[in-house]
Amino acid sequence: MPDRFPMRFLPAVLATLLACAPAGATSRPAEACVLTTRWNPLPPYWLAREGQAPTGYLAELLRELGLRSGCEVRFREMNWARGVAELREGRIDLIAGAVQSAERERFAYFTRPINAVRSVLVLRAERASAGSLEDLSSLADTDLRIGIQAGANYGPEYVALLGNPAFVERLRPIVGPQGGWDMLANGRLDGLFTDELSALKFEADTSGRVPLTPVFVLSDEPSRIMVGRHLGAERAAALDAVIEAMVADGWLPRLREAWIACPTDPSTMGCRLDGG
Repeated sequence: MPDRFPMRFLPAVLATLLACAPAGATSRPAEACVLTTRWNPLPPYWLAREGQAPTGYLAELLRELGLRSGCEVRFREMNWARGVAELREGRIDLIAGAVQSAERERFAYFTRPINAVRSVLVLRAERASAGSLEDLSSLADTDLRIGIQAGANYGPEYVALLGNPAFVERLRPIVGPQGGWDMLANGRLDGLFTDELSALKFEADTSGRVPLTPVFVLSDEPSRIMVGRHLGAERAAALDAVIEAMVADGWLPRLREAWIACPTDPSTMGCRLDGG
């Protein structure tokens, strides 16, 4: 059966329609697509470049997401807490590297996982015996000073303990991730809530001069991209589909391996347990 409307006739039809348009009529250009996100230095996820937009695993992921979606991604440097507040108010559109939670689902949609790295509590090795740390709540009975990023989610046990004043007394909000590592290095902090990769990089960067002791695994939930609800469910689903395609064609696992030195499992976007 012949096509009801052969595609080869389409150029001629379009030319006819344009010729018949009313005098003075002009086509309206499509509105430019711009997606705004937050960042601050946190290797290997975010690295500053003088006079240029940031690079790093999450920066390059978002840049490719924009290219494949026909959008420009704009980066605004700000700390995590401010970024979450800006997303909630609809003033930025995306935050990469977020753990999904019921509270955040009130103002954001979540993509599929983009990185699976455990969140941990690490202490300076000489402070690891400062108290009997049987669980996270036992921090309340110590004099340890633990750095946190304000507004970060370190797992359900951590969130529940925020109602305990003695536990909160042990916490020290930090301006940015690098600030936390600097305070740990000079002894102004005893420990940090962080991810395993950042802790390993710190030890490598300091050539082992400040040895760390992992104490607890806080969460093994994978991180995702938060998409502001002001963009709408359809737009969020479209962005998620682009990320799925980036995983399926191997681009995203290869990007992760370029920044994170372990073979990546596409199904989890974490390090492959078998190392192969």
